[in-house]
Amino acid sequence: MRPDPRSIIELSTILFCSIDDALPRAFHPQAKLGLSELVTIGVLFSLKGGSFRRFHHWLVANLGGCFPLLPERSRLQRRLLRYHQLVEAFLAKPSFFCVADSYGIELRHPVRELQKPKTTRIGSKGKSNRRWIHGMKVLLVINDQHEVVTFTLALASPADKCFNPLLKQYEGKTIILVDLGFRDQQGVPECLKPCRHKSWSERMSVERLFSQLTRYVGAKKRNHRTEVGLRAWWSYLVIALNVIASSPEFTLADFIL
Repeated sequence: MRPDPRSIIELSTILFCSIDDALPRAFHPQAKLGLSELVTIGVLFSLKGGSFRRFHHWLVANLGGCFPLLPERSRLQRRLLRYHQLVEAFLAKPSFFCVADSYGIELRHPVRELQKPKTTRIGSKGKSNRRWIHGMKVLLVINDQHEVVTFTLALASPADKCFNPLLKQYEGKTIILVDLGFRDQQGVPECLKPCRHKSWSERMSVERLFSQLTRYVGAKKRNHRTEVGLRAWWSYLVIALNVIASSPEFTLADFIL
């Protein structure tokens, strides 16, 4: 059951207030949207899912009064791509124990791998959760408060050990629980602790998060054609996850738009 327009406005206001507290108050005199308003729209897009064209129609119909100076769709999309680096202001600090795992993103069906696309497609063929996909995968590192510490994208073909150079920066800062896919013959960073199946139940926190992303947000299947577009979408989704995690009275299920 979808929320009524009043509930959508209330949820958007909650997101905007939390985002506005974390961002600087800089505002260009010729800008139609401030940074907080722009990031809020990006967060709503990540939670809404689907294509940006459909989201823009939904945004105008349900929140047009909250954003009276909303730019044209393509201009708004370019601005969201430009400011997705603001996610750095929302990343959480690592705790004593963190959990890391990769999440497969299906951008194309594997049987269409050999078909000549009309446009250049990103991604590659690889395995995720013991099944073949054609796309990319994202690495999420979360702390004990279920907040995202860092994230990055990679092709679906290489093994999870390709993320080890990124995780090496956390040596001496935290202990990161990972599965056996992060093992490497050349050695793993000292901060990583590979865990066997059905051990260290703390790792289930990231599995529950992945389940919610698949069920509520539709993050498993995306239709992005550029890597920067996919990275921007995940950046705004990470902002949404950390904003929601910082509010104990809310869960991701409460923000189903």
